[in-house]
Amino acid sequence: MILTLISPISIARAHQPVTLPKTAELGPLTDAERTAFLAELKPLQERLTALRARGNLNLDRWADAQLFVKAVVWALDFGPISDANAREQVQKGLGRAKQRIDALAAGRYPWAEKRGRSVRGFISEVDNSVQPYHLIVPSSYDPAKPMRLDVVLHGSTAATGIGELRFINGFDGGDDEEPTVFANNFIELRPMGRLGENAYRFEGETDVDEAIEAVCRDYQIDRSRIVLRGSSLGGVGAWQLGLKRPDRYVAVGPAAGPVDTFVFANSAWKHFVRLEPLTSWQKTMLHMVDAIDYT
Repeated sequence: MILTLISPISIARAHQPVTLPKTAELGPLTDAERTAFLAELKPLQERLTALRARGNLNLDRWADAQLFVKAVVWALDFGPISDANAREQVQKGLGRAKQRIDALAAGRYPWAEKRGRSVRGFISEVDNSVQPYHLIVPSSYDPAKPMRLDVVLHGSTAATGIGELRFINGFDGGDDEEPTVFANNFIELRPMGRLGENAYRFEGETDVDEAIEAVCRDYQIDRSRIVLRGSSLGGVGAWQLGLKRPDRYVAVGPAAGPVDTFVFANSAWKHFVRLEPLTSWQKTMLHMVDAIDYT
């Protein structure tokens, strides 16, 4: 395969929500707030466990619900939850988890059947965790005609705690959202990739591969037309994965993504931490993640 470089191109809640304070500056969660959130979370976890124990459930659809529960757990465990917006993020995650669990229990998967945008998940072979991804299915998708897939890698973002919940909620419009008309002639996949702070290496690289396979399980994808794109840290990942896997990607469009760790870190930007002086073994280690070495 010839690798081509291209130019970059109010959820309604059915549950009873925790009453949130109105002030924007709140500080950390109080014990009472945490207890209330955990009281909402526990029955959702129990229901998901029971659903999976049935043994006849599509695990990708189960992951589509579990991703909200996992993100809430991470937000509560690792934070930071210090303002009204963060509290609303947790509340929305709990509400969306319940919506999808209710649908699963009834044997319905409306988010997997509609056109437009949705948040999906898969169970990682790395650590059995559920990893979320964004998906946009164009109005023109026809299951009888294999379609091009564009994999778009996001830039740097908060890597721990509530960052995963923000990744999900920032894209999720709800399963009953009026479908937006997307005129694209391709399906667009946006993997989380462990939020990208490993620059789509290691388990982040595996996540991208597994997200692609998850989409291929649900849609007819033309595997000869899988395109990889990304900007900033996503550009780093696009360079690295594209050069490493020319057999997988027909075209790669990296934007603003450095390929040499040492050169990039020693750029003229004042806020960068200078890496010099380095020992010889440190210089060697820096090349572990340098896309330029794949050329």
